[in-house]
Amino acid sequence: MLAAALAVVAAHRLATGAIALAAAAVAVRWGTTSLAAVGGAQAVLGPAVLTGPTAAAASSLFAALTLVLLSPAANLRAVAVGVAAAHLAVGPAGVGGIAIRSVATACFVVLCLLARHLPHWRLRLSVGVGAAAFLLAAVGT
Repeated sequence: MLAAALAVVAAHRLATGAIALAAAAVAVRWGTTSLAAVGGAQAVLGPAVLTGPTAAAASSLFAALTLVLLSPAANLRAVAVGVAAAHLAVGPAGVGGIAIRSVATACFVVLCLLARHLPHWRLRLSVGVGAAAFLLAAVGT
């Protein structure tokens, strides 16, 4: 559902492809694209970027970075995308609980606010990062 909402917000076919690749990586890694289910798994197992094989953990980071590269120009939307990216990377709790989640959310929001100032080629880069997330998820599971 989040992937569909982000694809509508992105409104560009490269962005839609990148979001689809990131969503596929999440589906391969966690068996679902539901943020609630992914968050529940991370609450039990720990943050995605620290849990499981290295390739699988890296796929979660790359999926989150795909969203960062697609940050919209509007401040409030960029903040929302940063929160979603942090949720993919560290989940709602995990090791260190609220402290890690708060720091990760702040970092991803700042990255989103900065990334929207990158040149237009960031859309192409986001497709590559999304593809890397998918391949790492496939290798890591």
